[in-house]
Amino acid sequence: MNQKSRTLVFLLSIIVGLINKFIVSFDNSNFFSLFMNCYFNDLVGCCGYCAYCDMSSVLFISRELNPLCIIVITICSGFFWEYVTPLFRHDTVSDPMDIVAYSFGALVYLIIRCVAKRSQVSDRRDSEMNSNC
Repeated sequence: MNQKSRTLVFLLSIIVGLINKFIVSFDNSNFFSLFMNCYFNDLVGCCGYCAYCDMSSVLFISRELNPLCIIVITICSGFFWEYVTPLFRHDTVSDPMDIVAYSFGALVYLIIRCVAKRSQVSDRRDSEMNSNC
C-alpha cells in the first residue's frame, strides 16, 4: 500500500465519521441506530488511526507496520482511551464494546491494506507484461 492510499483511507475515515456525526442522526430504538450512534465512529475512527500510524511509520522508519503491531497498538490505545482517559476526563465513560469496535476498525484497515497491496502487485505485473510485448 503506498502513502497516497494510506492518506486516502485516513481522509475518508475523517469524512465518513463527520458525516455520521453531523448529518446522519438516528434514535436509539433499534440495533442499527444504536450502532451508528455509538460504535460506527469508533470503527471508522480506528481505521483512520491505523492509517495514520502506518503513514507515520513509513515516514519515520521507512517501512509499514506489520499486522501484529497494528493490532497491539489498537488494543493498547483502546484500553487507554476506555479505562485511563475517564480517570482525568470526567465527561467520558468506559465502554468495553468500544474496544471491540476499535478492533474491527483495525481489521477493516488491514483488509483494505491487503487488497491495495494485491492490486499494486497485479498492476505491476500487468505493466511488466505489456512492456515485454
